[in-house]
Amino acid sequence: MHNERLQRTQRQHFGQASEIDLAKWIDVPSAFRQGIIKCRVLYGKTITDIQFAAYEPRQVKSLQLVEHPTIDYTFKFEDRSLLAELFEQRGDCDDIMIVKNGFVTDSYYANLVFDDGFSLYTPHQPLLRGIRRAQLLHARRIQTAIIRPCDLSVFKKVHLINAMLDLGDVVVERPHFFPKHLHQVFQ
Repeated sequence: MHNERLQRTQRQHFGQASEIDLAKWIDVPSAFRQGIIKCRVLYGKTITDIQFAAYEPRQVKSLQLVEHPTIDYTFKFEDRSLLAELFEQRGDCDDIMIVKNGFVTDSYYANLVFDDGFSLYTPHQPLLRGIRRAQLLHARRIQTAIIRPCDLSVFKKVHLINAMLDLGDVVVERPHFFPKHLHQVFQ
């Protein structure tokens, strides 16, 4: 799936995809062969850098809604400055839940999966169509839904997922994902 994303990005930005196979490019150094390791691949028309780092999931117990009407993160970019600006608006919360044009999208670093106690839903229009999200959709473990801030009251919790995080790894319980002005309404 990472190869597919690389090729899709190259087609969009350069008109054609290369024949890069990430498995042939990535040689994990011995210092990073134990534990949970994050591999970051930077590329344009070709791979420019490969970095490894130990991965420690962030503790997230609360989310703050932030809005931005034009944010575009269809492709993973090295420049995350707009996301960082939005993250700074989290107040005393651990992370953010980004709203674009009235619809819930993603957090600062993860796709969102909402749990109503019966089914799992991910926003129909995320900022980034992440790898884990695609896997869970393909396996029919989650389904897409249009989710607006006013819909949040029906959910018991929200999972943060990405290539390094699966369902259940980082979970925020209600009411800790409501905007401040809705806390009193739904508690």
